[in-house]
Amino acid sequence: GIMVGYYMTSLPSRKPQALLDVDTAVRLQRQPQYVWSTNPPPPPKPPPPSPPPAVPARPPTYSTQPDKTPVSELQNVARRKVQLAGLDPTIALSLATGVERWKLGSRRAMIAITFGDRKMIPHMLNWVYHMRQANIPHIVGALDEAMLEHLESHNVPNYAFFQKDLDGSNAHASASWKKFAIGRLGQVRALLRLGYDVLMTDIDVAWLSNPRPYLYCNGESLPSGADCSSLAEADVGVS
Repeated sequence: GIMVGYYMTSLPSRKPQALLDVDTAVRLQRQPQYVWSTNPPPPPKPPPPSPPPAVPARPPTYSTQPDKTPVSELQNVARRKVQLAGLDPTIALSLATGVERWKLGSRRAMIAITFGDRKMIPHMLNWVYHMRQANIPHIVGALDEAMLEHLESHNVPNYAFFQKDLDGSNAHASASWKKFAIGRLGQVRALLRLGYDVLMTDIDVAWLSNPRPYLYCNGESLPSGADCSSLAEADVGVS
């Protein structure tokens, strides 16, 4: 017998509305007839938009290479500034020397500062990458030799901030963590006394843009009609 059914096929962008069944077509010795939809095919989807061209990073406003002046001379300059600021050299001299060595900006410049040891090297690399992309002057206080060497090898503004009594514990409110917290506040105070504004930031933060226009109460990043006079008067930002 002859199987009765429908012979269907498909063509791109076309849809049969009605067709002649195969049994009738065989009896009439004709090919199955197709009536195609008169509706126009849907327009092709537009290609996805091309990504915007990459915006090159602005040239940094600070040195990306250390000053070639002998470190002893830079230390003498830093020591005089520390004395004029009334700071304890055992707390501030290493930091002041690092700022001189990397020429991080004139007085009232904003400097971002963070701290880390060898366990934080991957976070440090990410932090520094975004700082450079956002053109934010920055410096890293190295808590051990391994971090200091890594910072030097990557031309990252740095200084030694070794704390002998730290045991490496980062448990919140542990004795080691409290000592470190007190120590870094002393570093922030030293930067302030040396004449800089300070952005103290954790090392696991990624800054996608320079916060200076917002923190200084100017620029398009501010909400319309915002009263930020108190923000503009601040000397320290903490993330």
